[in-house]
Amino acid sequence: MAKATVKVQGLKELKKRLNRISDDMVIKIKNQVQDSGEQIMLDAVRNAPNELLIMGQKSTPDRIDVAQRITNVPKNNGFASEVGIQGNNNIPIYVEFGTGTDAQSYVPTLPREIQAAARRFYVNGKGRIKKQPYLIPAFLKESPIFISELKKILKSNV
Repeated sequence: MAKATVKVQGLKELKKRLNRISDDMVIKIKNQVQDSGEQIMLDAVRNAPNELLIMGQKSTPDRIDVAQRITNVPKNNGFASEVGIQGNNNIPIYVEFGTGTDAQSYVPTLPREIQAAARRFYVNGKGRIKKQPYLIPAFLKESPIFISELKKILKSNV
């Protein structure tokens, strides 16, 4: 699976705090994590290009459906949700960020952590794939909602 990772600061402290809370609160937090992961996946699928032609090892292009490759996998015993693209092809990532001058103008507008993830896929700056963001906008839309809901859960149960 080609994937980019975004680290959440403060996760270690949150886990320590979670050790001191009720089972009911743990369930609510896990449910919120999974609900947010599911929402990110649904928005990403909705925004993803349905079909792209790509040149693979063969002389004829392959078709790739980005939306069908988006998955949401629970991790860390339900305290994390990994939304990613299945497969070994980096084309969906190049479509997300664009390549060449398109990426050069778009990537710097993103949060630092996402910029760092995008740079891992930089090749030579000469690409011509136009950006069609689908996953990052879904993540950026859901993040403040997730934080707000998590704060409500923590305040109501502490």
